[in-house]
Amino acid sequence: MSAKPIWAAEAAAGGQPWRLADELWQRWMVVAREAFHDGRAARAGALWRAAGDMAASLSSGDPRAAASLDALANACGREDGRRKLLLQALEAWTRAGAWVEAMAVTERARSSLFHQRLATRHAGAWPDIQRRRHRRTLAAGRAATAARLASLTGESAAVRAALALRRNAFGERESG
Repeated sequence: MSAKPIWAAEAAAGGQPWRLADELWQRWMVVAREAFHDGRAARAGALWRAAGDMAASLSSGDPRAAASLDALANACGREDGRRKLLLQALEAWTRAGAWVEAMAVTERARSSLFHQRLATRHAGAWPDIQRRRHRRTLAAGRAATAARLASLTGESAAVRAALALRRNAFGERESG
């Protein structure tokens, strides 16, 4: 990985303190995805399981737990196992909403005088902007998980529900 993990960059900018767990989780998810795409499903599953265990040890409702469960469903060989993991991921995405509302969002330095003036003019807006962005990300994760679950079941009601979640996450224009 050539760039610093996003959590390290946030900590350097005065945000939440960087922790080894944050970087490990991110690295394991990336390496697992690469292994899965290279046809090494067992290796990917082991890494996704480790990332899931790590996410479970983080704060309650952390969205990384949902992402880990969703990813682990890729490596599950049995359809009933995949379905169970995807249902757990959907529940975890829902619980993550409270985590986003409670997350600490700190102001950070701006790159230009224009941005500094905006920050001064709209003091306190940055946390709301960040939470809105994270809510959209959660909605997108939930929509993706619901779509994968719908593809397993093939039920038209599940497909319609997944498309509605996608529309809510991305807007009408992106739901084609």
